[in-house]
Amino acid sequence: MMWPTDWKRIEDDPDSFIDICRGRRVQAWGYVVSHAMFLVRFYEECELSGAYLLCKGCEEVSFKTGWQDADLQIDILRTGQDGEVLITDGQRLRVICGWAFWTEAEDLLHLDDSMKIGAD
Repeated sequence: MMWPTDWKRIEDDPDSFIDICRGRRVQAWGYVVSHAMFLVRFYEECELSGAYLLCKGCEEVSFKTGWQDADLQIDILRTGQDGEVLITDGQRLRVICGWAFWTEAEDLLHLDDSMKIGAD
């Protein structure tokens, strides 16, 4: 499985991502502290396909391992090169990051040190 190239910036259209994820199961899918990256998977039960949230430049990350009935809230605190995005799901998820991207994939995605996603 190749890493998707069609990642969309959350700040361009947060409502579309919220609509796609609403009510789905959620898993904290990958977290690389040394690279300040966090990957979250949103999916239907028994499905490999799903939507993914990739947070880069993470300043604060707090999450449960997994839960049902996603109910995201996304607030764009600052835009541009010094961006800041707040993503929450009640008490189950809280992320403050510099950049947030999303995509949909048919297969499972995994973080690795070689993936390159630009912040611009």
